[in-house]
Formats: sequence, structure tokens, C-alpha cells
Amino acid sequence: MMGQLSGQPLDRMSQLQILPRPQTLCNSLPFSVPRLPFKGKPQCCSLCTVISLLITLVWVLLGAGFLNLRNSRLGRQVGASLRAISPSSCARTHSPPLARVIFPEHMHEPLWLAPCLPVLSSLTSPTVNPTSAVHPGVCGRLARVVTLRLCTCYVVCPDRSSVCPLLCVWLFPLVAAICYWATKYPICGVRPSQPLSPHLARSWGRLGSAGQCGPRCVSEVGGELDGPQAVTLSRMVYPQPKVLTPSRKDVLVLTPWLAPTVWEGTFNIDILNEQFRLRNTAIGLTVFAIKKYVAFLELFLQTAEKHFMVGHRVTYYEFTDRPGDVPRVPLGQGRQVVVLEVRSYSRWQDVSMHRVEMISNFSRQRFLHEVDYLVCVDVDMRFRDHVGVEILSPLFGTLHPGFYGAAREAFTYERRPQSQAHIPRDEGDFYYAGGFFGGSVAEVLRLTSACHRAMVVDRAHGIEAVWHDESHLNRYLLDHKPTKVLSPEYLWDEQLLGWPAVVKKLRYVTVPKSHRVIRD
Repeated sequence: MMGQLSGQPLDRMSQLQILPRPQTLCNSLPFSVPRLPFKGKPQCCSLCTVISLLITLVWVLLGAGFLNLRNSRLGRQVGASLRAISPSSCARTHSPPLARVIFPEHMHEPLWLAPCLPVLSSLTSPTVNPTSAVHPGVCGRLARVVTLRLCTCYVVCPDRSSVCPLLCVWLFPLVAAICYWATKYPICGVRPSQPLSPHLARSWGRLGSAGQCGPRCVSEVGGELDGPQAVTLSRMVYPQPKVLTPSRKDVLVLTPWLAPTVWEGTFNIDILNEQFRLRNTAIGLTVFAIKKYVAFLELFLQTAEKHFMVGHRVTYYEFTDRPGDVPRVPLGQGRQVVVLEVRSYSRWQDVSMHRVEMISNFSRQRFLHEVDYLVCVDVDMRFRDHVGVEILSPLFGTLHPGFYGAAREAFTYERRPQSQAHIPRDEGDFYYAGGFFGGSVAEVLRLTSACHRAMVVDRAHGIEAVWHDESHLNRYLLDHKPTKVLSPEYLWDEQLLGWPAVVKKLRYVTVPKSHRVIRD
């Protein structure tokens, strides 16, 4: 069922208002900070923060004190100790190549690493004189390597007359402290103005560690963070996949181009649901209820609420020329109906062919900004069993229930070479049904735009493909292989085909009707 745009589309809302498109959070960077609308004052001015500030202040004061090290007795002791380790280290020509690459020439000064000396000394042993850079001890070897590679060229010559600028000593600890606090306490103790999703709670937890601003500080009770309460994240337990035991032996589960074929028994819906919930995925479902086909909308919506993408965000995009006849069906949380008024056509073939044109236009105008995936189906059907995120992929098609076991020579492709939908008899992978396809919005836009352009060319030459938009869909999916193929479970006619044993579930089935009466 198709229709064409008539001026500006009229949007009518049913049950729910249009919501802003949820952003998709990316897990490839586990340390990314989720952007949330915060309110309230930070509550991280705790004892550990004060101690950190004091440590930084002491560090800065030590750096300032070491500026006069070169003329002091302490400086001469440090220099003698380091020269004992590497007598030639005062010569600039003997400075390590790594140090020369990392540090520019203008920083060849004796004391710019002076604030690091207490740190290096502490690596040796508790009984070591803190003014000595290297001594035997538990970490003596490590301290010796660090000193020889980085410090000797710049610190061991206390008798040189030049010293580094004051900022070289002060800036390093200050920048280090600022970076530490910025990553350690970005959101700890701040009360968000809205509840956290499980994915955001996980993201917050990755920013901290045990006993600090990590998972133990996050509490998803009433949408607030209430002190050191623990969040119990879901732990999934499921059977281990068996490499040597195929999930199904009676059907094709992988195409030659490595796209999975989705049958019952080939996927774990709990794993998939968790993955797509973490992404906060939004799905759009498009149907065309033109003329008398509006009568199928109520049953379609009622069954979709029971079986289609349960637990996920769904927007039903209903294209119709009768917006006043669209039924109101109770919808679950996060689900909405958007009614798009379009024009009708006298022939049902024209309605069918203009469907790809309208999906293309609306994908460009709004679907790209509102949902992540589009599922395009016929409306004169009903959901009978689970249809969930296992179908989602950048581009997917569905095996036609009448041809899934047939040879390619028997497929009802468009065989006339003059048509843009032409497929020779020695070509073709599967015969895909026009009543169930989809993918990401961007891929669906490419598919529908290409099919529409091909139809325009055919129309200019006085050609109409044998099965209209379905013929052009098969030509496109032959050239652009789908990344997932759905089994006939997802589009079935039990009245015509019965229920063979290979089809373990009937998920989306036809509604008994008289095509002649409906199409007139």
C-alpha cells in the first residue's frame, strides 16, 4: 500500500507526544563522561580532597625551595651522589637520546626536575636518606633506571650557574593536580535532575574506583545519588555457545557473504535485548493504511504492542489518507503513534510503488532525526509471536514464504531486460518479500531512493515491473547484499502454506481477507 506526498505532511499524534530522539551512547570509550543535566552543589569537598590539596601545596613549596638547591650543601650532596652513579652524566653530549627527544634544549637546566627527587627517593626504601636519589632497596633498580634515563643530564650539575624558570617547577604539579581532580571527581556527589538509566549508571561507575566516586557512590533510587549506596547491576547467565555444535542443522544460518539468517534457535534474545538497551535504541515501524486498509490498523497495533520490540522505544509511523479513522490503541511506555497524511491513488499498484518514494522523503525529512532503525511492513498482517531486536541490522530483508525453498529459476524476478529491476535467470540469491524489510535509517534511505529512481526511469520508458516495488527491492538487494536475512517466520501465510516443521514459530502472519474487496 503506497501513497504520495500532497504538499506538507500533516502530523497527528495518538496516545503520546513526539519525543526528542534519544542519543545514542557509545561504549567504545569506557571512560567517557555521560552528559547529564546536573543541579545542586558538588558534594566532593571531603577529607580526601583537602588532603590532595595539601599534598599539592607541599609539592609546589618543595619545588620553590629546590630552586636554591644549586648553592646549598644539600645540592652538592645530591650532585655527588648522582655523579657516583654516572660520572659522565654532567656532559651534555652523554645525555640519553630519549631525554634529548622528549625535553627541548632550553630545558637543559640543573634543577627543573628537582620536585621529583623526593618521589624518586621514596621508591628505594623507608630507611633511605631522602636527599639521596638512588640507594639500595626494594625498588632501587627502578629508581636507578629512572634517574639515569631522565634526571642525570639535568640535575647532577648543581654547580652550573643557570636555573630553570620558576614556572617549570610550579606548573608541572599544578597541571597534574588539575588533571587528576578533573578525571577523579567530575560528577561525584552531584544530584542529577532526572533518573539514571542502567547504562548511565554503568558509565558513572567506570569513572571511579572502589571506595571513591565509582559504582558504590551511585544509587538509582528516586533518580538521585544518595551517598555510598551500592547499585546491583544485572549479571547475565546463559548457556555457553558451542563451537562444534551448530544451532540449526536443517536450515541455512549463514549466507555466503557472512550475513546471519535469523531462525528460531539461532539467537539468544536476552543477550541482544541487553545490548540494544545499552544503546538506548529507537525503532520506527512504518505501515501504509490507504483507503480500506485503514481497517487493519487496530489489530495491527494491538498485536504489535504485545510482540513487537517489547521493552524498547518504538514509534509507529502510519501513512494514511484517512487520519480521522486511525484507531486509538493503548500504548506502552516509550511508544507512540505518528500519523502522516498522504494522498491516495486509484490503482493499488500505484499506491504500492509510491511507498518507497514516501519512505525516502520522510526518512530525509524526519526519520533520520527521530529513530535509529526503520522496519517497513505491510499493514494487513498481525503479530503472532515475538519480533524483537534480533532482526535489527544495517540492512535486512525477509525470505518470501513462497520461495524460500525454490531454485532461483523459479523466482518471480523481473525478467525483461528493458526494466531497471531486471535480473537474469542465472543470477539471484533469494527472493525477498516486499512486506518486511528495513535497517538503519541511512541504509533504508539509500534503498528507497534507489528504488524510486529506478521506477522513475521505468515509467519514462513505459515499463512497470512485474511485482512493482518488490521487484525493485530484489534488484537492489542483489547488488547491495543485506547484512542480515530474516527467515519466513517473519512473514507467513498459514492459510495458504500451512505450518511446516522447519518453521518453528509464526511471528508475523497474514490476516484472512478478500484482496478484491479491499483493493477496490
